[in-house]
Amino acid sequence: VSAGGPPRPSDLDALDPMVANRIEETLAACTADPDSSDHWLELGMIYQAHEMTPLAVQAYTRSRELDANNPRTWYLLAVAEDELGNPETAVDLLIGVSRLDPTYAPAWWRRGNWLADLGRTDEAEAAYRQATEADSAAAAAWIGLARIELQRGNPAKAIEILFKVLATDNPNGVAGQLLGNAFRAAGDEEAARRALARATGMGAYFPDPWKEEMQSQATGVGNLLRLLSLRLERGDVDAVIMELE
Repeated sequence: VSAGGPPRPSDLDALDPMVANRIEETLAACTADPDSSDHWLELGMIYQAHEMTPLAVQAYTRSRELDANNPRTWYLLAVAEDELGNPETAVDLLIGVSRLDPTYAPAWWRRGNWLADLGRTDEAEAAYRQATEADSAAAAAWIGLARIELQRGNPAKAIEILFKVLATDNPNGVAGQLLGNAFRAAGDEEAARRALARATGMGAYFPDPWKEEMQSQATGVGNLLRLLSLRLERGDVDAVIMELE
């Protein structure tokens, strides 16, 4: 962050007026009270919600400097770094999240996802298991464990895990597709076709309250439509109706 104040978009005047006004209000709050970590966190969320991720990283970094004990700041900074193509940095930041709040399951399963993408499978497995301890219903973690079993040549174990995910009140299309792949790997083509057919049209919602709070900062018509789409994806019809009223 420059000595001249909080980071601001170079094309602020070209933005949707609702977005520009929200940014101006939060920039003013940061300028008036530059030692408030909450103002900087809010600024980061607004930037990230509007896909101004480099600016979000600057704001989150300043917020964390002012208050290193807020796990949400560490978490959203990690998500932003991953969006910028820095998964190693994101993985390291999530260590801070889990130190501050080991019960937040999305921090564990996102760490698992990023570690898996980096080819660090054993570490990914450990992170997924930590996620299931924090939240036994964390579908993303179970799907991650199933994917690892499939990669290791254990389709039967993957199928067992995925059946449990699909038996919940929130069946998941990603789990359904992976189940089809697991049946195919096990040599049961008919079961694979049935599983893939059932997965068609299924949702794929993975609860993540901190990220959803950030996404809810979106304003302007285009961003509102994107937010409504996300809420429909997770089956939150009532919230969509309230926004449209």
